[in-house]
Amino acid sequence: MSFESKDVEEQLDMAITAMRTARVDDLKVANAEAQILGKFRSQRARQSVVLLFFATGGLAAIFAVIAIVAPSESVAAELERVVHNGDHGLRHVVQNRVQPNGELNKGVEYFANDDQVRAIYRGVGSQIVYTRRSITTFHPDGSATIEQGWVRELFDWMGFNAKLILQNSRGSHPAKESVEHGVVVDGRALDRYTFDCDFQNPHDQPRHLHLLVFAEPQTQRPVREESFVTGYPETITTWDYPKNDPSLVEGPKVDPNRIYNVNDERRQILSAMVAKGQSKEVHGQKMELKALVVDEHGDATAIVSWDKSYPGNYVVRINGQVVGDAKQTEAEAKRYMVARPFRYQGKQFQDFLGNRSFGERDIRWPTHVRLEIPVVEGLRLIGYARFEDVVPIRCWRMAPLLRPQGRYIWEPGDTTSGKPTKAVAVKG
Repeated sequence: MSFESKDVEEQLDMAITAMRTARVDDLKVANAEAQILGKFRSQRARQSVVLLFFATGGLAAIFAVIAIVAPSESVAAELERVVHNGDHGLRHVVQNRVQPNGELNKGVEYFANDDQVRAIYRGVGSQIVYTRRSITTFHPDGSATIEQGWVRELFDWMGFNAKLILQNSRGSHPAKESVEHGVVVDGRALDRYTFDCDFQNPHDQPRHLHLLVFAEPQTQRPVREESFVTGYPETITTWDYPKNDPSLVEGPKVDPNRIYNVNDERRQILSAMVAKGQSKEVHGQKMELKALVVDEHGDATAIVSWDKSYPGNYVVRINGQVVGDAKQTEAEAKRYMVARPFRYQGKQFQDFLGNRSFGERDIRWPTHVRLEIPVVEGLRLIGYARFEDVVPIRCWRMAPLLRPQGRYIWEPGDTTSGKPTKAVAVKG
């Protein structure tokens, strides 16, 4: 589903407000954080994002607020040392969110060093490994996807890069602060930093932040953070610092045949669209197959050079099997939206889909298949264009590959493939 673009600050505040009374889904929160960090640009948006991240237990918020609210040079210097020390070496971070009913929801667990961050999402079985060049997602089904090209800034935040956060988040929010040394917590004598800060969200609504940061006096590293923001769930984050073990920041082992490089797949698709493919004569017109994409569930998308529309109930067939459960009839066609062709680099294309039911068992199509594409006149199916010995492009899931951020990769303004496209809509 595609949404009209709104002011990024408005989108952020609406999203977080909606989370106030809902049980937090850690994987969705992580994906939202990734999307937001990839979008916001203005300095005001950055400051608002940092403070609002606090409300949902944002990863870097503790350090960001230190920069925002510390007015005393001596305290600021002390805190910057804590921040700096917490940025380096192997660290283990666990986020806990306090639910509306008071239940403590153990959220995301992180292992991070200077070069890599491993995030473990409790309850959903997913893990994500972040570096400065790539994001690798390890899915519960045993597969993995790799994406590159836009993640450097995200890694800096995920990896607790204090310097970046201090630069982006130093603001003009007045605050009350105090530091108390020798506070005993669970038998440990710690330094406790207390902050109270009033600020306004992007809708100019007043908010108050109350923050407690606990640090080891010997190492001056953070060990615990408790944050309270008006209208948002309380968050509790803990740190510990295990001995150096590179395996702690690595993801699980994955079958090499089930590792999918999203950027390579997108480049392969766009290259195929401008290359010469198999051609078939269909009722006096040439249909040229550009690419067949299949995912681990067995869904399929065939991209062809073609300027005709068709009702969405008509789907492709692979090795004689209909890829979908919609009736392939004219009566059923009346109930479906019409798929219209699109333009890419001056030529017209059409994509024909095959979407299997969610509950069906996964199908792994062979390395070479027979592909049949429906040919339609009006609402009536009149036959199939058959293509033999087709080699599919494989991916993990169709939607995130072809429609990142709600836009097809061949549409204008795409930021995931590295280069903008020249696509325009074609009506009729």
